[in-house]
Amino acid sequence: MRSSSDLARVLSIAADDTRNRFKIEQQRRRELSSYVAVVVIGFLVYLLVVALLTTAYLDPISAVSAASTGTDVEAPISISNLPVAAYETLFFHSAIIQGFGSGLLAGKLVDNKALSGLKYSIGLVLLSTVAFLFI
Repeated sequence: MRSSSDLARVLSIAADDTRNRFKIEQQRRRELSSYVAVVVIGFLVYLLVVALLTTAYLDPISAVSAASTGTDVEAPISISNLPVAAYETLFFHSAIIQGFGSGLLAGKLVDNKALSGLKYSIGLVLLSTVAFLFI
């Protein structure tokens, strides 16, 4: 205002600058939404793989382990002494950590702040918890 006494011109330049910043931010969000989708889909694939490993691999092993009796001759390598509960806990914790990290990454992509990804993290952690409740 000191360099020019034309207040209308100064306000016009400020308004154009604000509009341009808003458009740039909208364009950035649009372009990064596909990357956020990739992060979330990557987590869902990880959760699916862990769930399939638990149901298709660990559950039959625990069934075979429970069905075997102590009178059977055990081989040097046996699946009857495999700690199935420890692996299920490990898979659950890895899914929670993966969900939390993926959520923080999604927040960093969207708002350029990792802490804004807490909403994504909470959602993905809840999703993994619900998935393991049904497993």
